[in-house]
Amino acid sequence: MIKKKDSLKAAILSLSLLTVMAGAAVSPALGGISAYFKDVNPLFIKMILTVPALFILFTNLVFAPLTRIFTNRTLAILALLLYMAGGCMGGFVNNIYLLLFFRAVLGVSVGILMPMSTSLISYYFERHEQEKLMGYSAAMNQLGGVIVIVLSGILVSISWRLSFLVYFIGVISFVLTLFYMPDEKMIPKEGSAPSSKLNKDKLSGSSILRFWNYYLAIGFMMITFYMLPTNFAVIATAEKSFSPAVIGILMAFQTGSGFVMGMMYSRIKSVFGGSVKYLSVAGFIGGFSLLYFCSGFFLNLVAIILVGVGLGVAVPMLNSEVSRRSDRTEIAAVLGIMSAALNLGQFSAPLVSAAISSIFGMHDLRSPYIQAVAFGVIQIIIYAGTKISHSKHKDNEG
Repeated sequence: MIKKKDSLKAAILSLSLLTVMAGAAVSPALGGISAYFKDVNPLFIKMILTVPALFILFTNLVFAPLTRIFTNRTLAILALLLYMAGGCMGGFVNNIYLLLFFRAVLGVSVGILMPMSTSLISYYFERHEQEKLMGYSAAMNQLGGVIVIVLSGILVSISWRLSFLVYFIGVISFVLTLFYMPDEKMIPKEGSAPSSKLNKDKLSGSSILRFWNYYLAIGFMMITFYMLPTNFAVIATAEKSFSPAVIGILMAFQTGSGFVMGMMYSRIKSVFGGSVKYLSVAGFIGGFSLLYFCSGFFLNLVAIILVGVGLGVAVPMLNSEVSRRSDRTEIAAVLGIMSAALNLGQFSAPLVSAAISSIFGMHDLRSPYIQAVAFGVIQIIIYAGTKISHSKHKDNEG
């Protein structure tokens, strides 16, 4: 039984390898893509990273109904096939609109995999295991990012087209899912719910929308974070600061620090308690301040690590909090909306940045970094009104 449980954990956590950094996986190639599509509006180039988020968002909103139609294994396999096809095909096209189409296909796949990776943790494991596994899930997000961004940085030094082959990493999850994912539906049928207290009202709109402050928090967190992957390669290439391979290495340190924070999250939470939310914001504000004011490899490295700390703490913190407050039958819907809010923030980051730059006349190449600092301050305001604490929660025992 223990071996079977460990295999299930491996299958679920492997899905997390593919999710949060999926859109940013080819960020080291943005400089090369921009040069190839030199006559294209620069906003379209940034949208190569953010269009997946828009379609992740749309797919997140129908994730819960999909879990009622398909078994876990079938749904995951379909999503993984779309992931590899949509991701890899982007490197074979010569038209920016066709490239964005395949990025949309990638987004649909991740829109299934992202809430699935966290929902399955809440569904199959007891509450005392969930916080640790949410941390591990966030760590896998970042480990996947380390792998694909380093590979992308190496491959882009040969050709920007080859960088899209990093999405073939999905074959690992495909194999694990095929052999170890239960062939059953996540949502119990009416009348077979594990808790006698559950009824149809549990999935009412008011029940799910009571987490609005968490949806807002994770959305603004991603607007803040995505000022890094949508701008760093473009700025570094324009300033001739680093080669594409070095950009890939630097970005890997961001995901590496996020990985460490995810693996250590349960211990970090026990030390900082409710103040852990401010540790996340401190990472963002400190990192983006350094990126705006400083130059050189070492200071950029420190800055990127700090941003990774911010992301590595924020994602498991917010997901574990809504998970512990949710009932088993509503977790797919709630985490689907959390994922949608996260990806709305990711998609809107360059649009928000462009709008702010236009309104306030911020034409400095590095202005997105100082904007990110401002968004970090907004996060502080949101967190100040959001009761995120290990000691002030109400677990639904079910």
